[in-house]
Amino acid sequence: MEERVKPFGLWRYGKEFLDAGEEIKDPRKPENPLDHYAPTPAFYLVSHSIELFLKSYLRGKKKNLKELRNVGHNLVEALTLCEELGLNELIEVNEETKAEIELLNQTYASKDFEYFKQGYYELPYYERVCFFAENLRDATKDFVLSTT
Repeated sequence: MEERVKPFGLWRYGKEFLDAGEEIKDPRKPENPLDHYAPTPAFYLVSHSIELFLKSYLRGKKKNLKELRNVGHNLVEALTLCEELGLNELIEVNEETKAEIELLNQTYASKDFEYFKQGYYELPYYERVCFFAENLRDATKDFVLSTT
């Protein structure tokens, strides 16, 4: 099983989730694009794409499946591991983006996008999350292709 999970396969899944998330966002054009509304499934899909892009990078850096499973759905942990392994050579992740990922991770890692929980939660701007996911997709593509 280990040899069958390739970095590019994870990356391709990430691209599919990102494409789907961008497809279902609310098509209304607000005056301020950062106020763009997105439904919960769109946030889930884009969050999952980020997880898959990060894990494709980790897999390309020879992390095994057990190590990937240990990261779970924790975007902050995955991003930190990727940065330790040189992700910053491919993409700059500034402190504002890290703060947005931390905020997104509170809902994503706890599976609150998938299982309704009463109450409110704070989310980052959807467009910024998409922008990061798109940049991550583009930055990691050549790397994961070179490891396959």
